[in-house]
Amino acid sequence: MKKWIAAALALLVFGGFVPLAPVLAANGPTAGETGNGEPPKQTDNAAPDTPANPVMVIAPQFSYAFPFSEGLAAVVIDDKIGFIDRSGAFVIEPAFDGRQASAMESGLYVFREGRALFRQNGKYGFLDKKGNIAVEAAYDRAFPFSEGLAAVVRGDRLGYIDRNGNVVIPLRYHYDPRETENPSFQNGLAKVAVKSGNAVLYGFIDKDGREAIPPQDWYVEPFSDGLALVRDSSGGRISWFFIDPSGEKKLLLDTRYDRVYSFYSGLARVEKDGKIGYIDKNGREIVPPRYTYALNFSEGRGLAKIGSDYVLVDKSGRESDRLSYSYIEKFSGGLAMAEKVTLDFSGGSLNRERKTGYIDPSGREAIAPQFERGQGFSEGLAAVRIGGLWGYIAKPDLELPSAWARAEVAEAAYLGLIPDGMDADYRKTVTRAEFAKLAVHLLAAALDKPIGQIVKERGVSVKPDAFRDTRDEAVLAAHALGIVSGRGGGLFDPDGAVNRQEAALMLANVARLIGAEPDGQAAGFTDAADIAPWAMEAVRTVSAIRDRVRDVPVLAGVGQGRFGPGETFERQQALISAKRLFRAQPAGE
Repeated sequence: MKKWIAAALALLVFGGFVPLAPVLAANGPTAGETGNGEPPKQTDNAAPDTPANPVMVIAPQFSYAFPFSEGLAAVVIDDKIGFIDRSGAFVIEPAFDGRQASAMESGLYVFREGRALFRQNGKYGFLDKKGNIAVEAAYDRAFPFSEGLAAVVRGDRLGYIDRNGNVVIPLRYHYDPRETENPSFQNGLAKVAVKSGNAVLYGFIDKDGREAIPPQDWYVEPFSDGLALVRDSSGGRISWFFIDPSGEKKLLLDTRYDRVYSFYSGLARVEKDGKIGYIDKNGREIVPPRYTYALNFSEGRGLAKIGSDYVLVDKSGRESDRLSYSYIEKFSGGLAMAEKVTLDFSGGSLNRERKTGYIDPSGREAIAPQFERGQGFSEGLAAVRIGGLWGYIAKPDLELPSAWARAEVAEAAYLGLIPDGMDADYRKTVTRAEFAKLAVHLLAAALDKPIGQIVKERGVSVKPDAFRDTRDEAVLAAHALGIVSGRGGGLFDPDGAVNRQEAALMLANVARLIGAEPDGQAAGFTDAADIAPWAMEAVRTVSAIRDRVRDVPVLAGVGQGRFGPGETFERQQALISAKRLFRAQPAGE
């Protein structure tokens, strides 16, 4: 990656904001912002209970707009689709048919693993981030890349290709658009279907095309949260259970519920007598079935309805106050889109007006309803429609990276280094589970291989019961690869805060796996005596490995010659250090 990209992004990202209304300013820059260290945390002057004034970063000018993904967003102008960066400048000129853009299926024109699915003359292919066709539009259907492979379809046959278009798993599986919801790989396995006479059997294959769980006469959902939901009606009645990636039954619900849904964020919806509730992975009812409507958990919150009002539900089952909106979408990037409908009789007739805004996880209005339409936040931006045209707003300033961090966080986004769920709350202290997820994501990107393949090549095994307090796949993979360890007593402490010396150790472990070596002088910190013995060598390592584009250490000090080993680490600092490590070796250029 050339140095001019980093310089350009520093100007483009989060810059040139055009406010819709005055915005409350954050504290000014600190001395650390001009050096190589991480400046101290900043606070914000915004009142938490007051809806923020949205900031329009890209003025409304498009007939349709897609979410940002890996630093780019597809937009429609003059019936053509192109891709813009965060300044609104076209990186890929409009060239694709956009006349049906707003009705297109999910996954089109969204980058995943450096490839965006596109459609041309009724066929599907993939673009790279320069706008080149990486895979010719030759398939009747295709799905976004996941774990290094993409499902593709010709006729009623489905198989898998790699990022260069090579067929890795032949097109030999049954495909029916009415039945095939998500054939992408999750947890190293993909759900496939085979026909046996008039019956359709479902099972799972691994990335070598081997049957990991043989097709059977049952209905099974794709893996989610490490488990796959099975509906078995072979005994003349419908029973429900979950299986793990080995095919072992883990949670037997039998006929306890009329309907069961997959796990998301550790909880699953269950339905009984027309009412919906939530259970955990032990089958314990967090909320007994009582809602008339409920969505899967997203970013730690479930959304449900009591009567005509919405409530937010946390993982302990606590509910928010009732929210009077006509519609609320699931959380995305730290906020949820919410619509209100107002009625008035002005002009002698009944007028109905729908306005879109955003709420935070507590249910408070983060951005008051004021847009004709809106989409969820992705990479800190959301597409909104004003006057019939689409543009993009930024999240309230408290949610954005600090001024000193914005350029490098944007580079991390462009390089595809920000895992799902970490593109919000940039100033929030990063948790141990989040840092493990980031480390695994970085490793896969640096080696350009799915994490499952890396685990296999290293000859290690993921232990599902490594910890008593988490079964997070990223944590378990990071543990198997020696990136993270537990707190002792079988506990990982997934929600615990990461301090700077812990971050240094995890980054040094990733550096070892990708072959990144010190190419500069290790820093001598004035508080070296406060660094734990187990972290000393790691601190030396990450202070001597340098981002080869910006020529800065992966992890420097906090100012005045200090490392600050016990200070907590913010998400934005974690993302920046991961980006710097990615750029420390030829694999990151």
